[in-house]
Amino acid sequence: MQNSGVTFPLDRDGIHLALMVNVPILTYHSQNIAGDQYSLNDHVALKADLELINKVGLKIVPLHWLTSWLTDQRNDEHLSDAICLTFDDGCNYDVQDLEHPVHGLQRSFLGIMKDFPRHQS
Repeated sequence: MQNSGVTFPLDRDGIHLALMVNVPILTYHSQNIAGDQYSLNDHVALKADLELINKVGLKIVPLHWLTSWLTDQRNDEHLSDAICLTFDDGCNYDVQDLEHPVHGLQRSFLGIMKDFPRHQS
């Protein structure tokens, strides 16, 4: 199985391992602020998703763990019950709490992530 020049590893029976691991990747865009609801505001969505991720017992892992697994550099045991989160647009809302001109103060993604451990059970 090939994708962008990367060859995915096979198991001992020749089955493509990429078909055996299911790791969701959630993407967030801090400039997505069109309201105060989950579907209209990625800050609201991130906070809610972190609470759900914790509730269902998933562990957040770095995206490079998944890419390392795809290139046969990491065992899939590290990806059991895992999920990846990405927010890489580089907007100020990623790292700074800022006042939105219409929707008020927005907690930064960094701030939401720092707040999260206090809510884990």
